[in-house]
Amino acid sequence: MHRQLAILMALRDAALALKRLRTFAEGPLRRRMGSQHVSGQYTRAQPPHRAPEHQRKPLVLLPMIDRTAGDASVPAGDETRPEAGTGGDREAPMHMLPAAELDRIRQFEALYNEWAAMLPALEAAQQQWQQARTRLQALRAYYFDGDWRAHMEADEAGRIPADLPRGILTEDTLYNAFIAERELALEWVQLGAQALKE
Repeated sequence: MHRQLAILMALRDAALALKRLRTFAEGPLRRRMGSQHVSGQYTRAQPPHRAPEHQRKPLVLLPMIDRTAGDASVPAGDETRPEAGTGGDREAPMHMLPAAELDRIRQFEALYNEWAAMLPALEAAQQQWQQARTRLQALRAYYFDGDWRAHMEADEAGRIPADLPRGILTEDTLYNAFIAERELALEWVQLGAQALKE
């Protein structure tokens, strides 16, 4: 339907163009032949001779080329397009990585999965470190600035019941805890500095 409408519109445009061309060509001729001198007088020239209707040759219209339908050399509906991956535009085949490289990818994937599994424990360890540090700060204040020495001397004097747990009153228990916290803190600092350096 659209193709027939386009043909009709093209025929109409061709007829209008032919009419305009004929009018443009006959204009100068009429102006040149509009008046002639006959026997000293100007007389109106006769219109140019035109053949009778039955002697005129029929107007032959050339087939219209539909530019919107693609290449005119290919009939509508017979267009052939090169398929992907065929003909001259075929892409080079993709080569798979060697088996050794695939194994390396598997190894690094396994390492990442192990780290991802450890991450919650590492985050929990940081929280536990903060909680442990808070408790050890209270013990440090008790040991250096509090009543630890008075309680230790009371234990030596037998003024504390024997069934009362009092391991903190021994001389090295809390001191060793402070040393252990310092060593762990230094290890954390070294690990953090190494991680930031990398």
